[in-house]
Amino acid sequence: MQVLISKEAEQAIQRKKPQESPAVLRLSATDEGCGCGATILYEFNWDHPRPEDVHIAFDGFTLVYDPDSEAYFDPRVKIDYDSTRDSFTVQSDGQIYLMHIRL
Repeated sequence: MQVLISKEAEQAIQRKKPQESPAVLRLSATDEGCGCGATILYEFNWDHPRPEDVHIAFDGFTLVYDPDSEAYFDPRVKIDYDSTRDSFTVQSDGQIYLMHIRL
């Protein structure tokens, strides 16, 4: 999975990163229940890294995702920042996964 972050989002994430913490930015998707994908929960938040995580290093922070989450995202995911709302959007060319997310 390729994760692209706009310059505005990258700068906002750097400002919002918890100071003196090993926290990483987690992007994940999990299904509730039967595993059929009927209810998918997406997450974009600070968390602690896990051994199975895929790590993507950016300037000043690391983004991680669990390999099992990859099946719920398109091959290319974009993260953008809206300064008027102080929030992030996670989307692909085909869909919006999360909107108005505050870190």
